Amino acid sequence: MKDFNANGYRLLEVFARCLPDSAGTVELCHLKSGRRSGQPAGAGFFRRLVWPIAGGERYQVHFQGCQVSLAYLSGGEGLLDRGVTYLAPWGDTGFLRPVQLDRLLEEPGRERYHFTPYQNWLNDPNGLCYFKGYYHLYYQYNPHEPRWGNPYWGHAASRDLIHWAHLPVCLEPQPGLCADAERKGGAFSGSAVVEDGKLVLFFTRHAGPLEDGEETQEYQVRTESADGLHFGPEQTVVCRPAGYSFHFRDPKVNRAADGWHMFLGSCGGEGPAILHYLSQDGRRWHKQPDFLCDTAHCGTTTIECPDVFPLDGQWVALAALMDYTDLQGRRQPTQYYLGHLSQGQLAVAASGLFDFGTNFYAVQTFAHAGRRLAIGWIADTYGEHRSGLTSAMGSMSLPRELRVKNGLLLARPAREVYGLLGDSVFAGTQQAVPLLHLPGNAYYVRACFAAETDFDLLLGRDGGSEIRLLRRAGQTALRLFGAKTEHITFSAPVAAVFSLEIFVDRRTVEVFLNEGEASGTKLFYSASPDGVFSAAFSHPKAVKSLTVRLVSGSALPARGIDNNESPCR
Repeated sequence: MKDFNANGYRLLEVFARCLPDSAGTVELCHLKSGRRSGQPAGAGFFRRLVWPIAGGERYQVHFQGCQVSLAYLSGGEGLLDRGVTYLAPWGDTGFLRPVQLDRLLEEPGRERYHFTPYQNWLNDPNGLCYFKGYYHLYYQYNPHEPRWGNPYWGHAASRDLIHWAHLPVCLEPQPGLCADAERKGGAFSGSAVVEDGKLVLFFTRHAGPLEDGEETQEYQVRTESADGLHFGPEQTVVCRPAGYSFHFRDPKVNRAADGWHMFLGSCGGEGPAILHYLSQDGRRWHKQPDFLCDTAHCGTTTIECPDVFPLDGQWVALAALMDYTDLQGRRQPTQYYLGHLSQGQLAVAASGLFDFGTNFYAVQTFAHAGRRLAIGWIADTYGEHRSGLTSAMGSMSLPRELRVKNGLLLARPAREVYGLLGDSVFAGTQQAVPLLHLPGNAYYVRACFAAETDFDLLLGRDGGSEIRLLRRAGQTALRLFGAKTEHITFSAPVAAVFSLEIFVDRRTVEVFLNEGEASGTKLFYSASPDGVFSAAFSHPKAVKSLTVRLVSGSALPARGIDNNESPCR
């Protein structure tokens, strides 16, 4: 049908731009009255067009001489639970009609239970917080194309960290920027603070030439919201100080007893650094000595997306290392640092990789109900994306719960994740696992070991390409064969393996070793709608238990560690 019911929504939002040599328009028609309201599309850029609509009325949306990249129904009661309804072009008719989001799950390259955008490009998680009964996930977003572009902020909300309602785009590039083909910029990454019943966002505005250089401007702004959906005027609060790179971004702001603390990524005279600012009111900021300077990772252009927080008696810093490549060939890892404060700076006692698979970047954390929770961007670091398999490019990791123990930063799946576990397809001890064909290519593996054993676990196959988790001669690693990254060894920093958990979600594999001692995230695309798994062990008697379960996209209430199973130790 060419028409639809507004179904309780109060707004129609359409992003449209004119086709070459056309004066494009989008027209909304109220069927009952016959009233028509047209708006011009953007000239060379996507303009956001908004119409009020009545909750129970029927409408048609017709577009002519323009391209529509994103359209949805929004507003109305209960939006944080129901989310928007997307509209998409109906063939070549020139009309928009509602999209059935469940149909998108038929794309073999789209994750079923990891958060993905409706379409096109997603990167860094931003503004993670718990606010007025909902978890909020903001994120870098290009709604128009499956590649990085002048970033908007997308938005989603959830009551359980697993099921996310897609919400309206909440931040846009600066006015006029998208119409200038010689410049780039937009709303870069940032964070959120809940204060006096308001949500306060701090983020970076970027404006400059297509090639970054000294003309590039990056500055930090503040804006507030009473509902997490609508934001007020922006106030510039921090500009780049002398002596630092034009890479000056991604503020992570925390509220503490002694004031507001802002941590920023940049590069100074001593190398890539996490900068520190202090404020008593969240508006006027004063630079402090650099919180951390990383001179160990040569080749790092700048630190991005820093995070700083106390946890289990230690101070923790997280940093995404832009352009760094290690000796194994892994690019752009996220590093963690543990230590204590010394005159406002971090005296580092230990450090390591946050994720040994390094398809994981720009992690952000937040505290809620006694837990420190983290979500990262599953990044296409190595250019492996296969556009024909999915209309979305980019996704978020499963939420992870962080702890510090024995000088290590531990990261385990948040307990809510285990509510996704479905039917068991294999359960055994002291034996190999034959090749299993798993419908939907979304499954979970857990193994406990009584003693050391080498193993070979097949996690995915696509023609002549494979992804495996291997343990050989005391080393554990994710390896790809017949693929672009087959020359890279994604080694896990563990001396032994007594437990493992694996979440396979179509193109995404997340591995957790030794109850969170090490975690690794890898991309592996398969055109098949079904997955595969097999397991072989050099010493089968070392296997205390091994289970394989399907994972659904519909979570049940969280039921504890491994769905009521005990930890391996």
